[in-house]
Amino acid sequence: MLAPFRELLEERRAARAAAGAFTCYDVTTALGVVRAAEERDVPVILLVSEASFRAPESRLLVPALVAVAANARVATCVQIDHVSDPGLIWTALAAGVGAVLADGSRLPLDENAALVRRVVEAAPAGVGIEAELGHIQGGEDVATAAAAGAFRHRGSTGIGSSGSASGSGTSHSPCTVHPACPRPTSGARSRSASARSTSTRSSVAGT
Repeated sequence: MLAPFRELLEERRAARAAAGAFTCYDVTTALGVVRAAEERDVPVILLVSEASFRAPESRLLVPALVAVAANARVATCVQIDHVSDPGLIWTALAAGVGAVLADGSRLPLDENAALVRRVVEAAPAGVGIEAELGHIQGGEDVATAAAAGAFRHRGSTGIGSSGSASGSGTSHSPCTVHPACPRPTSGARSRSASARSTSTRSSVAGT
């Protein structure tokens, strides 16, 4: 069943649990994600990457994922993820999805917050807006991010979004710590093909 983004996040927060969000490049992946969520009786978010949304095939992919979500036995939301192109954000708002991540994280904080406010004001009723108010430079360099103030409290920005994307780690970096993780080949990077949750990133409701 289709679920509003904010309601899904608030339900997960009340349950003291994370909302799994998985990038789906095709219907087969989406069906697998939904079936796994149904087996565990938990809500889920189906993500469409900015690159996929830019592609001409998005006119088929987005409605297909919305159909998968509508037929799921658990609360499901389709979100267009990390839209950084301002022009594309407005297109995303009209795409019929449940949420859009308006990613202005490479902008100065004030400009980013202003962008998100404009998007929130323009969003159709029921479309959740997620914000990303900080950017971790380079290969997710925590020291650089901390020096830039990425982890300072930003709850006073008052941007009105449904949630904020907060990062406390990443799966998009060389895997060199855990002994069970295969050692990457030269130039290879460990990358989760679909799971936002494996990067220990969460969407926090009510920014």
